[in-house]
Amino acid sequence: MFACRLALALGVPNPYELLRELPANVWLLWQAYAALEPWRVEDEPARTYGGRAKPAQVASTLIDAMKAHELVRQAKANGI
Repeated sequence: MFACRLALALGVPNPYELLRELPANVWLLWQAYAALEPWRVEDEPARTYGGRAKPAQVASTLIDAMKAHELVRQAKANGI
């Protein structure tokens, strides 16, 4: 069900497509994010544009996720 919720939030019509495209490390980041800050259904209209996520918002979110992944990778490399 998480794949369906994430696909909806990102405006991706097919959750299986999302699963194929996201690297495992980014998928895990999204799961961690959802555990810390769960989505609320009533927030959905504010995050979408015409039933799909705003492109700039999606890009920003993915960039943030990749930055977080890089910070985790660096921390592990430094034994932190």
